[in-house]
Amino acid sequence: MTLYWLLSVPAHGDGHVAWRDVKSRVADSELYDFLLPQFKIGTLDTLVQLSDELSKYDTAYENTTAKFIDTLRSLTQANNAALQSMLTVDDKPVDQYIRTFSWNNSKFRSDRALPEILAQIAEAMGAIDAQLKSKLTQYNAIKNSLATVRRKQTGNLSVKSLNGIVKRDDCVPGSDYLQTLFVA
Repeated sequence: MTLYWLLSVPAHGDGHVAWRDVKSRVADSELYDFLLPQFKIGTLDTLVQLSDELSKYDTAYENTTAKFIDTLRSLTQANNAALQSMLTVDDKPVDQYIRTFSWNNSKFRSDRALPEILAQIAEAMGAIDAQLKSKLTQYNAIKNSLATVRRKQTGNLSVKSLNGIVKRDDCVPGSDYLQTLFVA
């Protein structure tokens, strides 16, 4: 997997000039412009509080993403190259998504305060995590049901259905003195 560095450079009024300056100084590497809208910043206290919250969310999001990748790897039993081709963001490979990133202003409006945007992102990620857990639980339930059915079909007579083996004529129904008993 490719390693990306996200740099924030002071624009001193014009972001395009700062971008050209960084690009000219780091000529031997691929650089991609990561355009973000102007956010409603708020107070310094709010920014410090958001920074603390972001570090918590970052860990949780990283764990959710790692859990998703591990689940996909175990279900598909794919090698890393095949797994990379399966991982997409908005129907794009991860590398392409990062290189061509643009802020989704219709989903996360930049005219809102940063705490609201963070709450929206946290809600969306919580829904993804809950959906992953739900789908994994459903998958495990179906997998266990399938294993039970297979065990009943191919197992020994103590767990296998006797419907096709024992016929009604093999039993002694309606007798007060005899009782039909099957021993596996």
